Amino acid sequence: MQNHKQESTGQQYRKQSDKTSPSNVVSNELRKFIFFNVPLGIFRSTPYFTGDFVLANPTLVEMFGYSDLKSFLEVPIDRIYWDASDRETLTNELLSRGEVRRRVFKFKKKGGQLFWGAVTAKTARDEHGQVMFFDGAIEDLSEVKEKERRLRGERIFSDIVLEAFPGQFWLNDENGHCIRWNKSVEKLYGYSKVELQSLRAGGDTPSEGSVAVKKATANILEGGSGKTSFSGDAQPVTINNKDYLACVELDISRVKEVEEKLEEVLEENRRLKELLKTKSTSEQGKASDNKTLQEVESSHILNNLKRANWVIEGKSGAALMLGLNPSTLRGRMRKLGIRRPENVSQT
Repeated sequence: MQNHKQESTGQQYRKQSDKTSPSNVVSNELRKFIFFNVPLGIFRSTPYFTGDFVLANPTLVEMFGYSDLKSFLEVPIDRIYWDASDRETLTNELLSRGEVRRRVFKFKKKGGQLFWGAVTAKTARDEHGQVMFFDGAIEDLSEVKEKERRLRGERIFSDIVLEAFPGQFWLNDENGHCIRWNKSVEKLYGYSKVELQSLRAGGDTPSEGSVAVKKATANILEGGSGKTSFSGDAQPVTINNKDYLACVELDISRVKEVEEKLEEVLEENRRLKELLKTKSTSEQGKASDNKTLQEVESSHILNNLKRANWVIEGKSGAALMLGLNPSTLRGRMRKLGIRRPENVSQT
């Protein structure tokens, strides 16, 4: 007579109720929802260099450009990597460490297009500790990489613009620390990158710092080449909801030189007008008046030629001082009989 160990009615009921309990039903439904709806490619694969996918969710199938699960599962895993050796790298890491987190690789779509993905996976072992599967997920980083590429391009473009700026530019954060600048700042003030990063502008707010920078940059610096005039300005700006202070300085030395020369010309013109006014009131005949006018004009031109050291053209030339075209000035010199002294070299 054989003795068969039979389960009691209570034991059978408990097993059945475990399978159909609300908590188990909810858990299964939740896993199913995650598998089919999460925006990550979920997979289970065999643990070999050239292994195969055992399971894949619709997101993973679509991520690699396949239209159905069956055709995707037929593809050897090493074929989906842009560089097949990356599969070997991932396999070795999983077998040695048991898991990887957000390990970034280059993958290949069905049509051959490259895309970047971050792999998070761990090993699944049997009761004897033998690795049976790799379970994990792949996150498509295409949009992230494209944003990074655009940001790099924008940074390169802004660097080019800043370096082409005809002066100094720097940007202070809300704490007054310098976080961005062009090479002109380093060259003019002699600060290194580390020193610039450690500098802090005056004031506790961008508006207070703006006043401080305006006062500091409206100045005259003395260097090896003499005095150099600079005009500066600063404006508070908001970037990505953060407050910054954008500062600029321009070398206005050239402008100052032109202003001084223009003032000299205007003063000479005023003197000429006064002289002509005085001469016009004299009781001289027309011929005598014409002769006097020529003398005045000749004297005026000679004075400016001597001031310019007989240089006619250029920024320091007599033509600019007189407000004449160089060829016009030469014509007037010939008409008035003005000649360059022999001891003055021609320029």
